[in-house]
Amino acid sequence: MIARVAEMLCPVMTSLTVVADRLDKYADLGLRTIADTIPAAGPIAGLLSALEDLKQPGWLLLAPCDAVLIRPEWIESLAAHACAPNQAVAFAEEYWQPFPGLYHRSLLPELLERTTCGPLSLWHLLETTSSAALPLPKDWPAVFQVNSLADWQAAVSMLDAQP
Repeated sequence: MIARVAEMLCPVMTSLTVVADRLDKYADLGLRTIADTIPAAGPIAGLLSALEDLKQPGWLLLAPCDAVLIRPEWIESLAAHACAPNQAVAFAEEYWQPFPGLYHRSLLPELLERTTCGPLSLWHLLETTSSAALPLPKDWPAVFQVNSLADWQAAVSMLDAQP
C-alpha cells in the first residue's frame, strides 16, 4: 500500500519521506524513512517528526500510507491554498479530513506543546489554527483509507475500474 501511495504522490512532490516507528523501515522499497521522535503518539507525532525533519521554512504534505486511492490532482488543489495566513490546508465537509493535508513548518511550536499537553487530534489542530478548509473533491471515494480486508477489496475494485 505504501508503495502505491508513494507512486501516486511522486508527480506532485519534490521529495518524499516516510515517518515510521523505526528508521529505514521502508528502505527496501527505496523510500527514505525517518523514525517518530515521539513513539506511539499517533499522527500528530508523525507530523511533528516530519516538520522537524524539514530543515527550512515551508510546507509539507501529510498523507497516510493506506490512502491507496489518493490522486495527484487533490494535492494540486491543496497547494493552490498553501499561503499565508494559512498554516494548514485540508479538505472538510461535515468534519475535517486531515489526510491528505498540507502543513506549514510554523506549526512546530504548537505541535511541540500538544505532544506534551494535548490534545493530540489533527482534527483539533486544524480547528484551532489558521487552516483553510477546501470542499471534498468530486471524485473523493467512499472508502478513502484501507483499514480492513473489505476496504482493500473495495479499493481494488475502484482501482480496476479506473481508466
